Amino acid sequence: MEPNSPLFRFQNEQQGNQQGEQPRSGDALQGSVKAPIQLLQIILQRIVALELPSSEFTRLLNPSVNPPIEGSSDCKVVPIPVKRLRRSDEIVYQSALPQLLSRTDPCQVHAIAQGLVEKVVHLQHAESSNPPCLSLQPAVLRGFTVSATAAGQLQMKLLDGAIADWLEILLHSCHLIMAMPGISTPPSCSAQRLFAIQHAHARCCSLLRYAGREAWIKPLNPEEDLCSGIFAEPNQRCWTPHSLQRLQRSERQLAHQLVELLDLLAESPQELATHLFHHLENISATFQICHQRYQLFNPQSTSSDRQEVFLTLILTTQRVLFYSLRLLSFVAAFQL
Repeated sequence: MEPNSPLFRFQNEQQGNQQGEQPRSGDALQGSVKAPIQLLQIILQRIVALELPSSEFTRLLNPSVNPPIEGSSDCKVVPIPVKRLRRSDEIVYQSALPQLLSRTDPCQVHAIAQGLVEKVVHLQHAESSNPPCLSLQPAVLRGFTVSATAAGQLQMKLLDGAIADWLEILLHSCHLIMAMPGISTPPSCSAQRLFAIQHAHARCCSLLRYAGREAWIKPLNPEEDLCSGIFAEPNQRCWTPHSLQRLQRSERQLAHQLVELLDLLAESPQELATHLFHHLENISATFQICHQRYQLFNPQSTSSDRQEVFLTLILTTQRVLFYSLRLLSFVAAFQL
């Protein structure tokens, strides 16, 4: 990494479009969809809605819910069951939608599952434009693989391109994603548990300040740090499939945990407080492991590419911790 060409530069995040900048490559995922799990629910909702009358679709999913499906231009998510599987090395979701749609004939669950898989794959590779009720970018639709399990469920795995897009959104738009009313403090929160999260955030800040002194990044004016929590602004696309491939195993796990936080934010406010705090603990613990295994203070021991991607991971982690702590009405410490 050349000292005269720092990876990061500071830029006021409220400028951007006001100065006529082109949208970043991750912007296609923004809007009302703020999490991978929401995106997958919407895709499944739209595909099934093309095949079934809305009344039949609603009855099979949940007789007590009447979601606006036909003719709706909104990205409102009907309660299609999609859950994330707990895997540290990949981001995988599973849906029992085929089992729900086969309630009247359970013997057809595998046929329904395979049919849904074929429709998703066809949509992903269709040469023509998407049906109007989908209105999703091709790159978004092709960002995951889908298959049917032996139990008749759908399994969807995010590809590196999609993971990089979500990380890019976190890096550039974390302040917008977290722009929601403060949520209540988790009842099980203790000072010791909170300190572990604050310590991880302070460690990120310490490493970013060190990188600034070494001219690897161009940080903010120190007087502004406490106000914004933003140390630097990337001046280029940072997260790519290639950068993900340069991550070590623990670093890859941390990147996946950062993306998973987006799914948590899609939960109800009642569930969010406890789940978010616990997830921040996991992020903090994984970050400490990454920091111990990769010594930024000894850059000669590794390549500039590794240094670059590790700094990107630190900056993304710092932003997520800062805005998450603020959302929970906690102080984000900047120094150890």
